[in-house]
Amino acid sequence: MKVLRENKKGFLDFFPAPRFLGMPAPALAVSDSSVRFIELEKAKKGLTVKRYGKEVMPEGIVVSGQIKDSEALSKILGGFRKNHDIKHIRSTLPEEKGYVFTAELPANSSKDLRTSVEFIIEENVPLSVSEVVFDYDILKIGDVTSNDGIHVSVSVIPIDAVNMYLDVFHSAGLSPLHFELESQAVSRSVVPANIRQPVLVIHLCRSKIGFYIVYGGAVNFSSTTSIDLAPIISEDSLKKAKGREDIKKEDALIFYPAAANIKSEMDKVFLFWESQKDKWGEKGEDIGHIIVCGSYADVPGIRHYASNNGISAEVANVWVNAFSFENYIPPIPSSQALGYSSVIGLVLPRGR
Repeated sequence: MKVLRENKKGFLDFFPAPRFLGMPAPALAVSDSSVRFIELEKAKKGLTVKRYGKEVMPEGIVVSGQIKDSEALSKILGGFRKNHDIKHIRSTLPEEKGYVFTAELPANSSKDLRTSVEFIIEENVPLSVSEVVFDYDILKIGDVTSNDGIHVSVSVIPIDAVNMYLDVFHSAGLSPLHFELESQAVSRSVVPANIRQPVLVIHLCRSKIGFYIVYGGAVNFSSTTSIDLAPIISEDSLKKAKGREDIKKEDALIFYPAAANIKSEMDKVFLFWESQKDKWGEKGEDIGHIIVCGSYADVPGIRHYASNNGISAEVANVWVNAFSFENYIPPIPSSQALGYSSVIGLVLPRGR
């Protein structure tokens, strides 16, 4: 904890030693409803799944990313650590606690880019620099001879939120090597590396829906809506729709009003991107892909309701940046793997 509280810069600055950043470690993510982990290893034909696991989280221990019962969570994580023999981990921080924004910095900022980013944090989030930790990705470096500068995507989270998770991990005997916001880890898993157009990722979890716009290899926008999907889904409707490829619009109402909420939030996201894409003086690209992932991404009809603006939504292949099914078939069934998108993204190389 002392290391964290003495250094208030970036997520990775907590553990600056290259040997820590390079050492292999499984990824572990805590959500409102579960704890998941996965470890990949290198094989002759690429990455393979070494081990994985999941434990259901009792309701009320974590709510909207806020740890409500640290003692109970520590006990669960401690048992998880013993059962799976893990110590060093990589983990996510709750999206609900963080902020993501994009900005353009002067071209001459490259010599001390972190300081330049620090100067603009208070202009974009309702917190002071002393209250947060941050990290950034370079989206684009403009021509120094023109007026175009350095475009960055910045992730910010309150120090208190980081300490909240760090304290519980430490009390459970776990040592985090690396933190990332959930949106970053999920997007690294499900957005194919060769896609150049903006992508809207819809992350469907039991108690929330995340909307992430990924462009230039990084998350440019993140929004999370709290909603309890589980009681809305009708078992009778699921049984009726199960196995059908041609789900009709009427049948897709199986988790109404959640579907209406998805549509409403998606409309806001598209409007936001339309207003932002040319803010740097050049016409940006429209969202070209919609990818659905998360534990509830395989609900029948979801692709219909997630489609928007003439773009057909597709259910994510969470392994797309890890390996090809031609070379390797993972042990996790595809429907279950959708819930592992964040931990898979955590163990994939950064800056792929």
